[in-house]
Amino acid sequence: MIGIERAQILNSFKQKDNVEINTDTNLTRVEGSTAYGERDGEELKWTGIDDYVVVTGMKSYNPIAPDDIDVPAYVVGDAKEPAKAEDAIRSGYVVGLEI
Repeated sequence: MIGIERAQILNSFKQKDNVEINTDTNLTRVEGSTAYGERDGEELKWTGIDDYVVVTGMKSYNPIAPDDIDVPAYVVGDAKEPAKAEDAIRSGYVVGLEI
């Protein structure tokens, strides 16, 4: 059931022009509105970011230091605090409505 809900949420975000989703990616650093990451040994860079949303499964993870950025950052779901699946999903949903 969780996989189905996750797929529906991801698909709804993918249909928006201004949302980029990067799965299986490690965020290595953030400088203002630019982020750097790594996926499969490849270094990645994103520029002109309006909002950061960090989501990860089953453990707390927040690689963004508030002093390093000048745009809003949101840590949701298990990335913020491990929780029951429905609570983690709801936290992401609530933030999604805000942005």
